[in-house]
Amino acid sequence: MRDKLEKIIKAYEELEKKLSDPAVASDIKEFTRLNKEYAHQSDLIAAAREYIGALDDIEAAKEMLRDTTDADEKEMLQMDISENE
Repeated sequence: MRDKLEKIIKAYEELEKKLSDPAVASDIKEFTRLNKEYAHQSDLIAAAREYIGALDDIEAAKEMLRDTTDADEKEMLQMDISENE
């Protein structure tokens, strides 16, 4: 799932680059089409980035959980993992 989201984000970033290309900007029809596509995907991209961030947080908390011996810290990390899953 993460790989698919990263591919979608990469395609969105490529679309963003195209929109800043002067050649595309001079073609009003193409610019309008790409701009609509860009706007349509913005909510999806925001959610994908948030999801990937949560996955990163979970992985970091799990790694810290493996490394800690403090019971309070373990409990806090387990709560953090549960909130992000």
